[in-house]
Amino acid sequence: PLFPSLERLQLSFMPKLKGWRRDSRNTKGSARPPSFPRLNRLKLHQVGFEVVPDEFRGLSSLEKLFIKTCERLKEIPEWIGDVTSLKGLEIHDCPKLMPLPKQIGNLPNLELISIKRCRGAYAEWWRDPT
Repeated sequence: PLFPSLERLQLSFMPKLKGWRRDSRNTKGSARPPSFPRLNRLKLHQVGFEVVPDEFRGLSSLEKLFIKTCERLKEIPEWIGDVTSLKGLEIHDCPKLMPLPKQIGNLPNLELISIKRCRGAYAEWWRDPT
């Protein structure tokens, strides 16, 4: 695995960062080992992602996800619903963010959602049906 003991990761002030790439020369024809198996806190602050990278998919220990001032961010992927250990989700100042995937509503351990200054970030299940 990539960084097998890493528990906290913060990426800040990287506006040109568009993705995360792992060297795949040794994994040809086989499944890639999971990245960051012990990561429990991820902070993305002023990074250039348009979509949260798939390399963060399957973070089985992730409890807190902070996404702040990511002006290019458009999408939180549906796989966020598979991060069942997630307890806190904070998304602030992401003006291009589209509606959140409905899978967020199924996270069994989610205790906190904080969304501020993200014009398009809502979910269909948050809307008042009247």
